[in-house]
Amino acid sequence: MRSPIGWIWRVALAVSAFGLALYAFRSGVVVSDRPDVLGAGILTHVYYSLGLFVLGGLDLGVPIDGPNGARTALWLAYFLAPLVTTGVLVESALRVLRPAWIQRRNLRDHIIVVGVGQLGELFLETLHAGTKSPHVLLVDTQQSERLLAKARHQYGAPYVCADIRNTSTLDILSLSRAKGVALLTGDDLINLEAAWAVLEAEPAMSVVAHIDDIRMKREMDRLMGDSEGQRIRAFNMHHMAAERLYDQHLAPRFEATSARDAVVLVGFGRFGQTMLEHLRREASDDLERVVIVDRAAKNAVAAFNMQTHESAFPVDVVDGDAEDPTVWDQLDTLLKDAAHPPVFIFGTDSDSLNLRLAMLLRKRSRSLEIFVRCFHESRFSAQLSKHYRFHVMALEKMMHEALEELQKEWFD
Repeated sequence: MRSPIGWIWRVALAVSAFGLALYAFRSGVVVSDRPDVLGAGILTHVYYSLGLFVLGGLDLGVPIDGPNGARTALWLAYFLAPLVTTGVLVESALRVLRPAWIQRRNLRDHIIVVGVGQLGELFLETLHAGTKSPHVLLVDTQQSERLLAKARHQYGAPYVCADIRNTSTLDILSLSRAKGVALLTGDDLINLEAAWAVLEAEPAMSVVAHIDDIRMKREMDRLMGDSEGQRIRAFNMHHMAAERLYDQHLAPRFEATSARDAVVLVGFGRFGQTMLEHLRREASDDLERVVIVDRAAKNAVAAFNMQTHESAFPVDVVDGDAEDPTVWDQLDTLLKDAAHPPVFIFGTDSDSLNLRLAMLLRKRSRSLEIFVRCFHESRFSAQLSKHYRFHVMALEKMMHEALEELQKEWFD
């Protein structure tokens, strides 16, 4: 980003050097190597004046005769013109090489993105999806050549390889001129420690922190009553995906069915737990029961219940591998009296496993409604979903939609 004031000074100096030289030549100054300049016309004087920016007067020689004031003006032009040219050349070279410090120097109203992993890249893509792309400064503890190249060429963003928690790092980020800070590393503790450090340095800063652990996210939600916690906008991508799945698909289905529904959550990791928590909060009156299927479902649900409020509907647990046929026999027994065919949500951490289970389940039943959690939505998964009639919930797409709305709230 170029400073308009800087360019005004450059133009003023260049005009001054040219004007001093032209004034000297027109006033009758004689130079040692071009004595004929005295009787030359104005075009020759303009030519020699412009030549000072290239040769600095080396081709003309020193002033030897003429009015004292005019000779002084020409000496000033001799020194000033090469300085202007050198300054432009040096800055142009720096802009071509694009060192991070020269890019950071004039940053204003920029967003500092800390952590450039999968979520960080998605966050950047969303920021630059609109018509007005903000200035961005990237920070990570590891300098990936691929990400560095992408940051330079696609986003025009400088890249700092440092630990955001260090005071020395905060000093070089131009925090006082920043619009906001997004903390998106894969370590929740780093994100939260950095959030408090940033607020200590700049109490009015807009700070966004991704919290991957939903238990930690719950604690942060409780901290929102604290003066520090209120200034930190904590979010979780699984929570955002669960909200959009419920609002776009499950809520309309629950409203359309006459009796209460049953939901089967296959996989009880971060996404499954977030989904159950959202169902408890939003759909207690619409659900007959929820069934959890996971290798360690009993222990995971017990730990989950200790941290959340009990729901109005029962939660049944099936311990086992979802690819084990006996697990499906247990599900058939639990759901044999359901008023409607249950909704299946495959939300394990393995995209390939979720797709495979959805295909197997469709072969068992043609009437079930099936949702499959994937991070990316590909042509292959879209073809499978069309053929086997299930819904693909692409976290990347849902996050993109949610972030577009939230980034306006966070940084505008």
